[in-house]
Amino acid sequence: MLIFALIKDSLSRKILTDSNLIFYSTDTLVESVIKHKEIILQKSEPDEESFDFLFDSIMKNITIVKMEYYNSFIGAAKDVIGKIDIEDVPFVTLALSMTCDGIWSDNNHFK
Repeated sequence: MLIFALIKDSLSRKILTDSNLIFYSTDTLVESVIKHKEIILQKSEPDEESFDFLFDSIMKNITIVKMEYYNSFIGAAKDVIGKIDIEDVPFVTLALSMTCDGIWSDNNHFK
């Protein structure tokens, strides 16, 4: 959802920047945004300076959890999602490790 929020002024962006909700993500989230930053900038509305400001604003509302805190659930997560999308294993692992309402995603396999 973060990448979509960075690309377009949308409901996702409003929720992530103006929300009283609590969001958690894996420590791979920032790496993913950095890895895809050029593509995001090509598709997005803001210039690089505005992108950096927006990214910082959104990240203030997301708590990054280091893998060492949720790693013990990786086997269960692989059983749940590993055959569907291996790249989603860290997110399912984190969700299994905490009390949460679910995983916010546009991926169909999370619905």
